[in-house]
Amino acid sequence: MHSSYQQSVSALQLDDINAIRQQYGGIPSIAIPEAIDDTNLSFTHSGNTDWSGQTSTAFSGGDAAQSGSINHSQESCMQTIVSGPGNLNFYWKVSSEIGSDHLRFYINNSEQIDPISGSTDWTQKTYTLGSGNQTLKWCYTKDANTSRGNDRGWVDEIVYSATLDVPLAPTASVQGATQINLSWSMVSGAGYYRLFSNTTEIYAGSNLSYEHTGLTANTSYVYNLQACLDSNANTCSAQSATTTATTIAQYTLNITQPSNGTVTASGINCGSDCSGIYNANTQVQLTATADSDYAFVAWGGACNAGGSTPTFTVTITQNTVCSASFSLVADTIPNSIPAFTSQTGVAINTTISSNTQTITGINTATMISVNNGEYRINAGNWTSTNGTVTNNQTVQVRHTSSSAYSTSATTTLTIGGVSANFTSTTEEPNPPSAPTASVQGTTQINLSWSMVSGAGYYRLFSNTAEIYAGSNLSYEHTELTANTSYVYNLQACLDSNANTCSTQSATTTATTEILQLDTDGDGTPDITDTDDDNDGLTDAFEVGIGTDPLLEDTNSDGTNDGQEDFDGDGSNNLAEQDAGTNPTEDNIAPTLSDSTVIPLNAERRRTAFGIADFGITARDHKDGILTATVLSVEGETYGFTNDKVVLKSGTSELIWQATDAANNSATFTQTVRVLPVANFAFGRKISKGQTATFTVYLSGQAVNYPVTIPFTVSDIDNADYTLSANTFVIRSDSTEGTITANISSGTDAEQMILTMGTLDNAVKGEHDTLTTTILPSGGENIPPRIRSFNVVQDGVSGRVVENRDEDVAISADVFDANGDTLTYSWKSSDLALSGDTNSDSVSFNPSRLSNRSYVISLTLSDDNVSVTRKITIKVIAAVILSSADDTDGDGVNDNAERSDNDNNGIPDYRERPHQPYELTTGTDTYIVAPIGTRLVRGSMADGSGKLTPQRMQAYLNDNGGKTLAVDSHSTTADIFDYKVAELPDVGGTARIVIHTAAIPSRASLRKYILANNEWVGFETDEHNTYASALVEESESCPAEDSEEWGNANTLTAGDNCLRIIIEDGGINDADGAANGSIDDPVAIATTPTPSPSTGGGGSIYWLSVLLLLMLAPFGLRKTRFDRRS
Repeated sequence: MHSSYQQSVSALQLDDINAIRQQYGGIPSIAIPEAIDDTNLSFTHSGNTDWSGQTSTAFSGGDAAQSGSINHSQESCMQTIVSGPGNLNFYWKVSSEIGSDHLRFYINNSEQIDPISGSTDWTQKTYTLGSGNQTLKWCYTKDANTSRGNDRGWVDEIVYSATLDVPLAPTASVQGATQINLSWSMVSGAGYYRLFSNTTEIYAGSNLSYEHTGLTANTSYVYNLQACLDSNANTCSAQSATTTATTIAQYTLNITQPSNGTVTASGINCGSDCSGIYNANTQVQLTATADSDYAFVAWGGACNAGGSTPTFTVTITQNTVCSASFSLVADTIPNSIPAFTSQTGVAINTTISSNTQTITGINTATMISVNNGEYRINAGNWTSTNGTVTNNQTVQVRHTSSSAYSTSATTTLTIGGVSANFTSTTEEPNPPSAPTASVQGTTQINLSWSMVSGAGYYRLFSNTAEIYAGSNLSYEHTELTANTSYVYNLQACLDSNANTCSTQSATTTATTEILQLDTDGDGTPDITDTDDDNDGLTDAFEVGIGTDPLLEDTNSDGTNDGQEDFDGDGSNNLAEQDAGTNPTEDNIAPTLSDSTVIPLNAERRRTAFGIADFGITARDHKDGILTATVLSVEGETYGFTNDKVVLKSGTSELIWQATDAANNSATFTQTVRVLPVANFAFGRKISKGQTATFTVYLSGQAVNYPVTIPFTVSDIDNADYTLSANTFVIRSDSTEGTITANISSGTDAEQMILTMGTLDNAVKGEHDTLTTTILPSGGENIPPRIRSFNVVQDGVSGRVVENRDEDVAISADVFDANGDTLTYSWKSSDLALSGDTNSDSVSFNPSRLSNRSYVISLTLSDDNVSVTRKITIKVIAAVILSSADDTDGDGVNDNAERSDNDNNGIPDYRERPHQPYELTTGTDTYIVAPIGTRLVRGSMADGSGKLTPQRMQAYLNDNGGKTLAVDSHSTTADIFDYKVAELPDVGGTARIVIHTAAIPSRASLRKYILANNEWVGFETDEHNTYASALVEESESCPAEDSEEWGNANTLTAGDNCLRIIIEDGGINDADGAANGSIDDPVAIATTPTPSPSTGGGGSIYWLSVLLLLMLAPFGLRKTRFDRRS
């Protein structure tokens, strides 16, 4: 509430208020259905006064129904009617004269046992209602004298859920031996049915019928039914009466496997399938079919009455066996014998065997004979004697080929009067390969050739003239003409008779040599010498670059052409020829080197370093010193420009590049080591006689481990404390270290100051001193602390749990600086908590809950002070995470990171490792709170500390179904929802730093009030301020107490960092309590352009007064109720 608004109301005269009440008819109260949290119920009243809704006393939701004000021997009643059957739950409370004035409950005017009286706090009651209309009535009654307490009764959170009637037994219809069809009548209100057979569920769904198949013949089945509201088994009726049905009997018909034929019927093909199953009294028609060359003879077995007719019908009244017999019909004429494949090019006077053929078409032994050769059967012995062959046997013939070239021989095979021929034809003499020619100078060519099988004589021809005939395999052709081509070919012969010769071979051409110049006198003629001037450069290369291939020193400067460096790039012409580069163009890349190996010092989580910090030098032989630029960065990097590189602490590799004037580029890989920053967490207050804990945090991974941080202790007597260690030691892969101190008892106040010494493998940060205030024993009472909550389901940590039958355990990590005995009070308006609520842990079972968010509160009390914190737990459907996915890109698969080990509300697979005082808002961007605090996601957030309107609407859908309010300001994409816990002082302030997108013009800071579903401005005072700052892209925002922040309560357009200072329990703390924890849903928005103002200030004043009076029952009872409910 704005202060000017409150002053207007305070200044209003009583007469003015009465006048307004008279004019406008008073202030309406809260309706009973709204007050008891079920607007579907309608209430009437009886007795002496009516019940009403109010907000002073409530179990949940901020309101409840309250009985009317009555006198002695009077009563105040309210009643409603519901339709049964169903289950009823409600909470009631009374403040009255014990044993005399009672709050009573009636069902159909029958009072239920155990009315309550005296000072009875909220108690839950549960009833099961029968069918039909049920009248429910609550009455507060007084006896004839004496009043105690508030003299009222209250009722809240009435929940009625209807149940269903028991369905009729299902109807069964037998469909044969293996199927029974079931159907049933609709049950009013039911949308889901469960059908059981012999106690086993066989169907669940919304249909009114089901076909039960795959049953056993001649077997009885018992069925019954349940009706349900939906698929949740807890919404189902009792089971119906049973229905019994029996399947029809079946018998087997077996056919004895026949030889030389098949028997077929419906369901039988014997052959392969010789058995069928049939219902009793089924008539089955059997058909006998003979194989080729066979005939059906007669039926046998149980079918012998069928005689010799191939079709017979048998009636199945029991298990039955039938048979059929067949006889052979003789056939000695085969199908045509497949022709034997003729063979050509066979060797002369050689045994030649045909391919194999299979004889078909006969069914008895048949005569076989051969003419001019031999045959064999089934690869047996060869013979020329007549014999016999049977069906499907194989036959093959052979004979001796002709003794002359290109001559045929034929063998004839005859079976049962059918014949086939096999013919072979001898080869021609093979032509030889072309002769090989070898030039021997200007006047001689030597010829040679390969031996040809069977040849004993060769004829060599040159330009068609025979130049040699004989048995040798070579010949020297001499007395030739220089620089002249000669063509050669060859014939192979059996002997000197030309009629026995092969065709001529392919030709070979050879050219005698010519006399050549030899410029460099190296013995190789210029025509074949690739370097005529012997300067190391080939003739072709010299022509390409413009030098004379016949002159060793073309420009006569005393340096031969190969040693010249025409382009001045440091590589001579000969080297460039060997490298395949152009010696007239600069193509030698520059060189890069680094001059330092000193580690760089981080300043924050991500630090921007100047290019000069890396000591890179680039030099070119021709162009001199060049400027190197960063080409890419491998490892932990978050961006780079031409003048800056942003790095995390640890080891990274930078790829540098330099380019000369000729566009030749070179790269260089540099390993960079960045030392992390070490900071103390803030100091706290603690009483003497207790144990103090000191923590130091690194800004990220160290280059080398261990990190050692020595320290000194001051401002406290050495006898008053005992340390667990004298040096903080942070070991491999860790970023924090802890030391404890046992503080001696005493009555004097002291301070204990820790100051860092010289660090190893890290550098000091801004918080290198830690001050702890030590209070006297029995002195100032310090409120207890709820440091954190831990949520575990089935061994998996996290505030997102799965909707299954595995209990969820919630425990609290608490601390009391005075060492007081603590009491616990766990509460939830919509969860049934199990376990001792006065202990550090409780549990609940989520299997019957809706998938949405639930709130649990813990009130922790010492002898004098209580603090309350809430935790939001989200119930979702079971999630299957893949071992192949890595959502956060940290190198660990999602399934291995299903827990939320830091219990900040974000599963490990959705965020990279970070400090407890950091909360991810995107790809390695964070909200950062003071070192030593703990950040968790807010109630509406999911997966990070950043929100979208769609995510906010999804949360509202799950929790009441409201539509997200539209802000009068234009909210940007930067909406954040987070909670800061473990503040150093209850009621103190926290400085929160958020990395944002670029802040728009006319920006304003907005708060979303979840309880009221409204957007309001961030209110500022001495404890609540904000500022903005600009950093390099991907660089971490300044520390929360840095001087880089801009003007207070100003958002500068283009800045990308936001710092908010919020007071615990102050005007911007959404949890509304000074409890060591801050809840802050906040957004950056664009302020709308102001519209012209209107006159009539007096009218606005009176409308404001009227509005305040109408809101009096709600807002004026608690000044900041709307901001933090």
